Amino acid sequence: SIEQWMNITYYSDGTVKESYKQNDLKTAYIWDYKKSYPIAKVENVQSAGEIAYTSFETSEDWQSGGYNQWTYNTSAKKYFFPIVTGSMAYDLNYNSTPQTVTRSLDASKQYVLSLWYNGSNLNVGGLTPVNGETIGPWTYKEYAVSGLSSIPISGTGLIDELRLYPKGAF
Repeated sequence: SIEQWMNITYYSDGTVKESYKQNDLKTAYIWDYKKSYPIAKVENVQSAGEIAYTSFETSEDWQSGGYNQWTYNTSAKKYFFPIVTGSMAYDLNYNSTPQTVTRSLDASKQYVLSLWYNGSNLNVGGLTPVNGETIGPWTYKEYAVSGLSSIPISGTGLIDELRLYPKGAF
């Protein structure tokens, strides 16, 4: 008899969405650059819908059919130097107009949200961050998220390397 040892699910365009072996951790993927490259791989998740990532380098957001699972105004991305990675960041006060980056959540789950921030006023769902390392004008911030059905990110300044994953995932 043939035994199935690997399960793989795909997005509608044929890119790998999730993979897992029998009785093992599930791995989920996010693709970008016109769905040509995997930009995030997260293990120990229940589904790909639990993760989100963007570095704001491409024009694809969740609304335009991208897989990064964040919703934002793609016009508010800007070239910036110095930057932690890449060459683009998201301007939370684009053209002097407040911008918000959002993501729907399962309120019954716990998540970790992390980002790099350059500015003086940042609000991530009213949560208090754990500040990490600073590189030039950029500070790493990490948030424990629970009990929220969505997470809005607003303020002034720039954000980059925006990540969301379930607590316990890696």
